[in-house]
Amino acid sequence: MKPRRTRFASNAAALAALALAPLVLANQGCSASSSEPTATAEAQIRAMHRRGIMPKRDAMNPTRNAASATLTYYGGRVASSLQVVQVLWGGSGNYPSNVTSTTTPSIATFYQQALNSSYVDWLDHDYNTVSPSPASGSTKTNQHIGRGSFVAQYIITPSASGSTVDDSAIQTELAAQIAAGHLPAPTRDSAGNNNTYYALFFPHGITITQGGSSSCVAGGFCAYHGTIANAGGHEVYYGVHPDMQAGSGCDTGCGNGTVFGNYTSVASHEMTETITDGEVGLAQTNAPPLAWYDTTSGEIGDICNGQQGSFTGSDGNTYTVQLEWSNSQGRCITSIPGTGPTNDFGLTATSSTIAVTAGSSATDAIDTTIASGSAESVSLAAGGQPAGMTVSFSPATVSSGTNSTMTVSTTSAVATGTYALTVTGTASSGSHTATVQVTVSSGAVTSDFSLAANPTSLSLTAGASGSATIASTDTMGTAETIALSVNGAPSGVTITLSPTSVTAGASAALSAVTTAAAAAGTYTLTVTGTAASGSHTTTVALTVTAGTTGQGIVNGGFETGTFSGWTTSGASETIVSTGCHGGTYCARLGSTSATNGDSSAAQTFTAPSGATSLSFWYQESCPDTVQYDWAVATLKDNTAGTTATVLNKTCATNSWTQVSATITAGHSYTLTLTSHDDNYGADPTYTLYDDVAIGTGSPPPPPSGIANGGFETGTFSGWTASGASETIASSGCHSGTYCARLGSTSSTNGDSNAAQTFTVPTGKTSLSLYYKVTCPDTVQYDWATVTLKDTTAGTTVTELAKTCTNTGAWVNVTHAVTAGHVYTLTLTSHDDNYPGDPTYTLYDDVVLN
Repeated sequence: MKPRRTRFASNAAALAALALAPLVLANQGCSASSSEPTATAEAQIRAMHRRGIMPKRDAMNPTRNAASATLTYYGGRVASSLQVVQVLWGGSGNYPSNVTSTTTPSIATFYQQALNSSYVDWLDHDYNTVSPSPASGSTKTNQHIGRGSFVAQYIITPSASGSTVDDSAIQTELAAQIAAGHLPAPTRDSAGNNNTYYALFFPHGITITQGGSSSCVAGGFCAYHGTIANAGGHEVYYGVHPDMQAGSGCDTGCGNGTVFGNYTSVASHEMTETITDGEVGLAQTNAPPLAWYDTTSGEIGDICNGQQGSFTGSDGNTYTVQLEWSNSQGRCITSIPGTGPTNDFGLTATSSTIAVTAGSSATDAIDTTIASGSAESVSLAAGGQPAGMTVSFSPATVSSGTNSTMTVSTTSAVATGTYALTVTGTASSGSHTATVQVTVSSGAVTSDFSLAANPTSLSLTAGASGSATIASTDTMGTAETIALSVNGAPSGVTITLSPTSVTAGASAALSAVTTAAAAAGTYTLTVTGTAASGSHTTTVALTVTAGTTGQGIVNGGFETGTFSGWTTSGASETIVSTGCHGGTYCARLGSTSATNGDSSAAQTFTAPSGATSLSFWYQESCPDTVQYDWAVATLKDNTAGTTATVLNKTCATNSWTQVSATITAGHSYTLTLTSHDDNYGADPTYTLYDDVAIGTGSPPPPPSGIANGGFETGTFSGWTASGASETIASSGCHSGTYCARLGSTSSTNGDSNAAQTFTVPTGKTSLSLYYKVTCPDTVQYDWATVTLKDTTAGTTVTELAKTCTNTGAWVNVTHAVTAGHVYTLTLTSHDDNYPGDPTYTLYDDVVLN
């Protein structure tokens, strides 16, 4: 039996690891005659800084703390490029339209505009972690603060119900939604620092409690932000925003503007403090993870409580924000003129080693990239060359994002050996270096070669691919080994050489794969061959023209023997040549030995004219359960901004199975194929994918009739299992050897499901199934339920209403169906995770009559 493994901390341990960061926002609607808060009230507010509460109160002097404030850096992280995920707590509640909409002006557009405006640009000037030395004496994180973006809006269906929700339930729900894939996992910057912030918004009528305090009441709070230290291996930044509409209680004491203006003012406070001090709630002393903090007044927004300003976004709308404290200006501000994204660049050499014969020359490409901010002029120079060697660059100054050709020239008197040349790029933002090892051989040439391309030019429509042959010729002496490399490809174009090393006289294939996003233009691809005798080059002129009707899937059958056209990521992605669905090759995601986490292959494409469907085949080897291992596939419509799960999480060892989805011609899509393994050595899971194709007809219908309705395969083949616990049982079944057990004999948390989509064959008029529920609890907490969705008619019926019995008897349920209609049947058992009364349900003999 597999050992028990902890996927998330226990409830008690998880709550101990979850902390809130400090936020204080004054009543921005106070009259001038309002009295100062008492000393006791001030002390309570100071205490609330460490608890993360944003107090709601009737009076406060907005600038009370500003004159003596200074934010001190204690060594913790900042957010280098904040990515905001807006989360609506349920989709059926009463929200303001500006909260649920993603069109301008809305909370969604506020985040996007604010994160790309002067309101955020100045933060790097005052609060980067590269310049200051931490007051704590610790090491610093060396981060710049750049612009960010709004990721998307998500609506969750929380398991917590009722009109009062405690912060502990919010933390647990957020962690569970991320773990289930309903919300995107947090992202990190290149140094591994968290960048994602989940901004949760609640509907009218929901009261939030935290640490003995409540939202939107006298002495309560307007909002707060917090930190989850560890949710499934992720650190999570989040903010909680109660309803602020009339009658909510937060319509007063939380701002002095319109409802939407008060929403954005509070949101700006939370967002800016997360950028400059996202982990404050985890800090125990004035040391990391504390970042920018004033031990008297709190964080960047707390010092400026009650002060509002505004900025105008690129969408033409003016948004209300709270002013934030500036150390350099000594006051509360919305921006500092002249500040903006920090410019930086990257510098690399295409070939880290080159060879040259004394008396001759060799070349290498020096590539620059825009690391942040905008392109800048980069001057190139070299050092480390011996007597008899000179280095030049053409051009000597480039704009970051372009490249230069470095030429190493030698005289016959240069000493043989290997030299480390340091190439230095200098710009107004600073300097970066790259090292190139140059090996000088004797001037007595005994071998040489040449390179030639055929054809010498390629013309491709964006989204298409092409190839050329790179031929080498042995021109002198003994044939030698030539290492091949290529540079000059623009963004959206992938160039590969196969093989990357040839013996003089042999050839290699150059493959050019373009995406629909490739920019139109003419580019020079330089192929460099390097051998012991020296280096030679040949060029291919690549012309890219804009696509008009979409080019569809590239290398959908993986018959190039590579992932060309695809972007791979994760634990293990391999091209295999055995057991494939069609042709010679297919993709294997995951491995025959255990791997850790997702293995994915993704491709972005434009649906061609006339396209109506996308299909692919998969074959999974999953000896585990869907709780731990699975295959899943998603299709994101980049044009419409929607994402569909075309293959729900499934864990089975099955034959090749086809999956289809509807697409719209002219739309841009991203297809992501994934296999997930939990790195448990005894049950490695992997998935084969093949024959990804676009069709012009309707997608094939679901299978006719119920597949494996009696579960007599001993697996969930034909079904999609999801949730807390789904197993095949072999005792106590209604008939035959096997049946499905949803839930467990020990407590489980939430729903356990098995679902199947099918077409009703001609002559069939009813669906029948048997269930036996073991429920020692009450239907308020635990239950079994069955739903039947008629996709053709667009209706859903509850075939079995929530029921909790403990009779031990099998019960039959039937419902009428219509021949030719497509249905989805979902079997469910729900347990509330209370250990004293675990609930589970057996299902068997699902048939059409």
